[in-house]
Amino acid sequence: MPCRARRARWPAAPAAPAAPAALAAPAAPAAPAAPAAPATPATPTTPTTPTTPTAPTAPTAPTAPAARAVRTSRAAR
Repeated sequence: MPCRARRARWPAAPAAPAAPAALAAPAAPAAPAAPAAPATPATPTTPTTPTTPTAPTAPTAPTAPAARAVRTSRAAR
C-alpha cells in the first residue's frame, strides 16, 4: 500500500540509458594514461639509516601484586 502512495506522489523517473555518457567518457582517457605512467622517471629514494639494536632485556620477576593474584586464584580453586 505505501508503494502505491509513493508512486502516486512522485512522477515516473525517465529511463536511464544502458551506458551513460558520463561513465563512457572517463574510460577512454584512462587507457592512454596507462602507458604514460612508466615513462615518468623513478624518484630516487634516500637510504634509511640503520637502527641501533637494543640489548635484550632480562625477564623480570613478577611483582608482588601479580604474585599475590596468582596465589589468590589458586586458593579460590
